[in-house]
Amino acid sequence: MKSHKDCLEEFQEIAEFEAQNRERWLEDLRFGFASDQWDEKLRRARQNNPHGARPCLTVNKIPAHARQILNDMRQARASIKVLPVDDKADVETAEIIQGIIRHIEHVSNADQAYTIAAEYQVMMGVGYFRVNTEYTDPVYNEQEIRIQAVRNPFSVYMDPWCIDITGGDAKSCYVVSQYPKKEFERRWPKAMMADIEKLGPTSASGWFTDNGVRVAEYFWIEEYDEDYVLVNGQAHKADKYDPSLGKVQREAKVARQRVKWHLMTGAEILEEAEKPGEYIPIIRVVGEDYDIDGDRIVHGIVRRARDAQQMYNFTVSAIAERNALEPKAPWLIAEEAVEGHEDEFGAANRENLPFLRYNAFSEDGQPMPAPQRQFPVGANSALINQMQSSDADIQATIGQFAASLGQVSNEKSGAAIRQRQHVGDIATFHYPDNMSRAIRQAGRVIISQIPEVYDTPRIARILGEDGEAKQARLDPEIQGAMEERSDHSKVYNLGVGKYDVAVTTGPSYATKRQEGAERMQAYLQGNPALWGVIGDLAVKLDDGPYSEEMAKRLRATIPPEIRQDEEEAEALPPEAMQQIQQAEQALQEQGMQLEEMGQENQQMKQAIDGKLLEQQMKQQEYEFRQMEMSHEAQIAQLEYDLKQQELQVKQLEAQAKLQLQAEKQFNDSQAAQASTEAQQTSSAETNAILLELARATQMQGEMLAAMLQEMAKPKQLAVQTDAAGNIVGGISQTIQ
Repeated sequence: MKSHKDCLEEFQEIAEFEAQNRERWLEDLRFGFASDQWDEKLRRARQNNPHGARPCLTVNKIPAHARQILNDMRQARASIKVLPVDDKADVETAEIIQGIIRHIEHVSNADQAYTIAAEYQVMMGVGYFRVNTEYTDPVYNEQEIRIQAVRNPFSVYMDPWCIDITGGDAKSCYVVSQYPKKEFERRWPKAMMADIEKLGPTSASGWFTDNGVRVAEYFWIEEYDEDYVLVNGQAHKADKYDPSLGKVQREAKVARQRVKWHLMTGAEILEEAEKPGEYIPIIRVVGEDYDIDGDRIVHGIVRRARDAQQMYNFTVSAIAERNALEPKAPWLIAEEAVEGHEDEFGAANRENLPFLRYNAFSEDGQPMPAPQRQFPVGANSALINQMQSSDADIQATIGQFAASLGQVSNEKSGAAIRQRQHVGDIATFHYPDNMSRAIRQAGRVIISQIPEVYDTPRIARILGEDGEAKQARLDPEIQGAMEERSDHSKVYNLGVGKYDVAVTTGPSYATKRQEGAERMQAYLQGNPALWGVIGDLAVKLDDGPYSEEMAKRLRATIPPEIRQDEEEAEALPPEAMQQIQQAEQALQEQGMQLEEMGQENQQMKQAIDGKLLEQQMKQQEYEFRQMEMSHEAQIAQLEYDLKQQELQVKQLEAQAKLQLQAEKQFNDSQAAQASTEAQQTSSAETNAILLELARATQMQGEMLAAMLQEMAKPKQLAVQTDAAGNIVGGISQTIQ
């Protein structure tokens, strides 16, 4: 287990690495949802202008784009699909696991957790949700898996060096909560209260403040090796290996990982435990994630749209300011023409008067021109163009244009409008795609937890795609992934076999059902005669009151030849049903016979494999024996060649001595001084040399006879094997 000091130091490293990102996330989040998007200094300068306050209007267009992405994700939510991986996994068991995951999502209200994470993903760039366990029956130690929302993404400090954008390969993660001091003392009355000064320099700031105490859940991955043995081609854990299964063929170590957990404060570790599964159960949902020169940059749609949005607000404020400063339309009149009617013309800009009176003639009887309004110059076209340009910039930086938001644009035909909407969906597709990746990782986390959570026999609730609830019997003690009992009931072991997860994205079952009902209604309107063919199905899809009863009555009016097969089966006479049951029973018996034949085939296969192994060992023994005899013949040949060389040397020595003796005899005869004694000595030496040659020849013959006798003796091969029973060599030995 990690020490408290190590935990604090690791938290500090993650906090320092993410400090800049977190600061910008908070800015993006506030800007994206704000009703005031002005810089504080600029806003104060405009409002405190000595010539009069200037408007600081905010027309926030970003949430409309965000809702478009988020609501598309809600309509086409990714669903988890479980797939069997190895030969031990079972397709039917995979469907049971998938049904359990649907039940977990339903009970946990997982849609809410996904939606909250998606909101932060789109707006600031990252959101989280988590997979947790809770006890549903403490008496029987039964737990259930739940998917929970993370309301505050700033409470999560995940390993920033992970590569998987969902955090699937993260090695550590902190989830912090802030508790008021009284609440902290109530929950952990024996916990240590401390100040920052008392913790020392290794602690991070913020663990103990005047507002409360920080409590952190710390998850980390611990790696270890697990021992396995291979018996009859099957792998077994070494600590659970039963010698009755057979001889161990090979041993192996498999790298594993498990999840450790601490609940800690800045002063101590409050609790510690081991969590189920092999992944950290915090799922990361990311928007855009880049690594630029060693810095990890994560953001959502707000980051790029901020400047265009601020420019839009500035332009709207400038237009409003210009309109506010435009004077009211004044009256151009002669003074004598309104003499006595000044109040009426003065109120004309404030009140909707039905008429205005004026003096049509002057005092000398001359006609007076009628008063006329002087309208101001129209709106500033440059500001209007700038506002439209800023609006287009917001759309371009986010990737969604007017057609995507349902606004009227330049496109005229329906195909052109759909194409522009499709462009907007493609530009922001990485957000729902990353959410799908996160949901897939959640499925992997749940699958890794299921064998440890459902570790006792129980009845589990599962849900079908249509929301229909069923039950499945689980028993972790059966040998295979699925076992069928004598009463035809099935029992499943979710810990046998390997399973993986895929995701499918599209409308929900309820949406598909509604679309099917609308499509069927269109068919019936186009061809009312179809009521006699599919009328019962159309009424059943209506989901209104008495829809089932109406569907049954309509089905009774449909000709039998076009009814569904299951209805025809229900209408069969008892004799036919009995024959069907007998046929099913015969099929079951045949299935049992096939299973017995399969077991016999397996046993025969094992026997054949044993014979093949024995033949391979004999073949290797024969090859080793041939190799050894070849080596022995080569050694004997070398020894024979060596003796021949020694014999040749001795023959040369004898010849040299004979030549010297002949020369000596010649010299003696020439000198006529040879004596009888000298001749006898020379004859004796010659006889000795000839005798030595004879002995050498005899020794060579004896040596060759011994070698041939040794090679003729029978041999046996001693096979050498390694710890797993594999043949690695052999030694040939003479049978005594």
